[in-house]
Amino acid sequence: MSASSSKTLKRKKESQSTDNDCQIDIKQHVHCQRKILGEGDSWYEESLFSSNESIEILKQLDEQIVYLPREQFQFKIFNTINLLPRDKAFYGDVYSDGSYPLYRYESKKDIIYPEVKAWPPVLKRLRDRLFEITGQKCNHCVVNQYRDNNDHIGYHFDKTRDFVNDSNVLVFSFGGERILRLKHNGSKITEDIHLKSGSLFDLGWKSNSIWKHSIIKTKRSCERRVSLTYRLIKTILHKDGTLTETDGSDIIIETTAHNNSNMIEHETKKIKVHEKSE
Repeated sequence: MSASSSKTLKRKKESQSTDNDCQIDIKQHVHCQRKILGEGDSWYEESLFSSNESIEILKQLDEQIVYLPREQFQFKIFNTINLLPRDKAFYGDVYSDGSYPLYRYESKKDIIYPEVKAWPPVLKRLRDRLFEITGQKCNHCVVNQYRDNNDHIGYHFDKTRDFVNDSNVLVFSFGGERILRLKHNGSKITEDIHLKSGSLFDLGWKSNSIWKHSIIKTKRSCERRVSLTYRLIKTILHKDGTLTETDGSDIIIETTAHNNSNMIEHETKKIKVHEKSE
């Protein structure tokens, strides 16, 4: 065999080895096409679902999600009342005693947060899919609908007082493409992620403390986008107003192999009385 042929064969074997490694990784849900972001604990995967799958999921979301009126989320800027520039809905684990995970995303103490509704089928399936991909259980989801290019969310850190420590924020996108911009709080360096339909963005704990993020407004016409933001919330709100904490170990996940099995009704494990609402 000539030296040239030997080198060609070696390169081919190396290429096959890389491809095989990727196939193994994909089976283990450690994907080869992830873009690493922020502090290295965040990543973006562009095509977790095919185009047809994404269209079907968006259709199911339209059928099953009930958005709250924008008037419910009014805020004031320079003495002018504004409506929230996106539609919102809140879903998660609702236990048999009526308690549910509470995510307090505002700094103000006198905020009355919308009640969390029980998982519709499409959100529960996607929650279980997230566990298969990332290994993180989630008990809460905020659905945001951006109707057009004017709908947006400003730069912010996700407030973590209700998060299980060191958990990530997981965001599915379906519909029109929008730009998620990360901005370093110190250097002001930015990173843009073009969120495509069927994609997944994983915001790591450390990145969330250093990089703000925003869905920016754009002059370019955009199709409607629906984002599903899943979190693991430790704070549980009870009917009597008391707050307790969970570590997430009581969350029941249906894996792909058990999609047809019935979910077992479960109670929140009360670990610690955290505080009582006024």
